[in-house]
Order: sequence, then structure tokens, then C-alpha cells
Amino acid sequence: MKRFIILVAVLLYFMSSKILSQNNSGFEIIGSVKGVVDSSWVFLIDHKIIDSSIVLNNKFVLKGKVTGPTNCVLTLKDSRDYKFFWVENKPMEFKAEKGNFLEAAITGSSTQNEQDILNSKIIPLRKQRDSLNNVYQVSDSAFINNQLNKLDQQEKKISVDFIKTYTNSIVSVHILNVYKTSWGKKSVSKLFNRLSHNMKQSTEGKSIETYIMVNKNPKIGDHFFDFELPNGDGKIMKLSEIKGKAVLLDFWASWCLPCREENKRLVEIYAKFHPKGFEIFGVSGDINRNSWLNAVKQDNLIWENVRGEKGDESIPFLTYGIRGIPDNFLINEDGKIIGRDVRGDKLNEVLRKLLNPK
Repeated sequence: MKRFIILVAVLLYFMSSKILSQNNSGFEIIGSVKGVVDSSWVFLIDHKIIDSSIVLNNKFVLKGKVTGPTNCVLTLKDSRDYKFFWVENKPMEFKAEKGNFLEAAITGSSTQNEQDILNSKIIPLRKQRDSLNNVYQVSDSAFINNQLNKLDQQEKKISVDFIKTYTNSIVSVHILNVYKTSWGKKSVSKLFNRLSHNMKQSTEGKSIETYIMVNKNPKIGDHFFDFELPNGDGKIMKLSEIKGKAVLLDFWASWCLPCREENKRLVEIYAKFHPKGFEIFGVSGDINRNSWLNAVKQDNLIWENVRGEKGDESIPFLTYGIRGIPDNFLINEDGKIIGRDVRGDKLNEVLRKLLNPK
């Protein structure tokens, strides 16, 4: 009897140890990919590479650990194949075909199951949008543009309804965080208030809360809203310290190709109008400091440039409600906003009239 009790105790110990180790373990993704040649590399990325693997016999394995459900992207090297999905610390499976990773079947993640529910309604709309965009390229039709706007509104409604239904889902928080500047403070605040306490306390929940607190959504005619960030030398610079008859508050980033193209025009315009009182205050959306500084040097941006550690989640981006870059606000010498997204020839013409009144 005594030996039996000891045996049971030992079994219980190993069982509890196994359960504990499972709870503390990370994820393991078993991949099955048809049509992918051997020795092809796949990468799992969340801001940085979490793990990588070589495909052999159409199979691969990825392992690692995440702090919670994490929206990652799996990519196939030297191809256009990729798939965003939610990774959890559980056994998971990834099944796809080369050339069609966007339709991959993923199991093992309850969070991804919720995402799939949303995707089943949104993806058909996006396919319609892609078809219309192809037509739009060859026929600039007002009718097609109207249809595209309707599809955008339908997708927004589907997403909003999802958030209202799944108030304790990290998917809902993620959607709201992605679209917060597009949907605006009023709508976002109402949806945020419906989320569960746990979701409000999540990392992205905190980001949404910060946006609600600091967003001003300035309009033409408003006075600019001041802020401060460090420049390349680490010196704290305020927007209010930039003096000029016209100041362009310019939002950009090194990874934004349209921004880099616009920088070429800005260099020309700055050289032309700076002697007459034109200034630029650049705000970078870069996370990587070196990428930002290298771009400033390469593009010859000799005006003041600043950057926040959170990139396009920094306070100025949230305050001014930046939905995409490049974007800018033109401010006169009285501190009034007189234009937004004024670029290229239009900026050149506005400055010509403003700084050459005669």
C-alpha cells in the first residue's frame, strides 16, 4: 500500500511538471507548403525575426515564444508570398500553396479563429476593391471611385460590428488601434469604452487610450498644437521654437518611398524660399534611429528634424491625427494652420504668394 501511494505521488509529480512545462512553453508551428522547392527559407517576423526555417519536402517547423497573442507575418524568401496571422504559445499548423499564402489555413490559435471570422466577411470586399482598382487605372471614372468608397464604408461597418461583438478579443483592439486616426477620436472613444478591462490594459489598448487623450485633430484656421522631441543630436526641440513667416510641419519616414521623393522637392523649395522666411520642422515616423539619421543625411535635409522613440505612434503623430505619410501642416507667422498636405507645385505656389505679396 505504501509503495502504491509513493508511485501515485511520483506520477502526480511528473504529470504536474509536464502541465507546468506546457504552460511555460512557447509555440511550435508545423508548416505544410505545396509547390515550394527544398531549401527555401521562411521567416516569422514581429518587428524583428522571431524564427526562420528551411523548407524540406514541403514542410517546415518554426519555434519560439511570444508574450501573448501576437500578430506576426510569415514570409517566403525571394517571393511575394506572405501571411499575417496570430501566433499563440500553442502547437499550431500552417497550410498553404506557393503563390497563395494569403489563403493559408491556420489552426491552433483561438485568436486566429476570431480573425478568420472577420476575414471571411472582409476579404471578399477587398477582392472587389482590387478588381475595381485595376479598372480605375485605365478609366478614371467617378462611378468606380464611388463604388470604392462604398466598399470602404462596408468594410468599416463590418469591423465596427466585430469590435462591438468581440469586446474581449485582442483582434478588436488591434483593429481599433490600426484605424484610430482614420476613424477619428469621437468614434474611437465610443468603441474603446465598450472593450473589456483586460483589452483596455493591453499594449495596443494603451496606445488607443493615449490617442484619445492627446488627439486634437487640428483644422485649417486653428492655432498649431505645440510638442517637443529630440533632434539628431539629442537636443529637445519644440515646434514653437521654429520661427518663420511660414513653417511647414512635415511628417515623414525613411521607409516611406513617397516621402523620400517628396524630400527632393522640399530641398529645392527650401533653398528657394528659406531666405524669405520659410522654415521646415520635420517629424520622423522611424523606429530605427540610424535609418532616420541616414535618410536625413542622404536626402540633404538641412532643416530641423526630430523623432520619437515610438515612431508613428509618437505624440505628434497622434496629436495631429496622421493617417498616412507624407503629410504636413503649413503654419503662418501668427501660428495659424493655413494648409494641410500642401506639396510639390501647390506648396511652391502658396509660398510664392505668401512670401512675395507684391
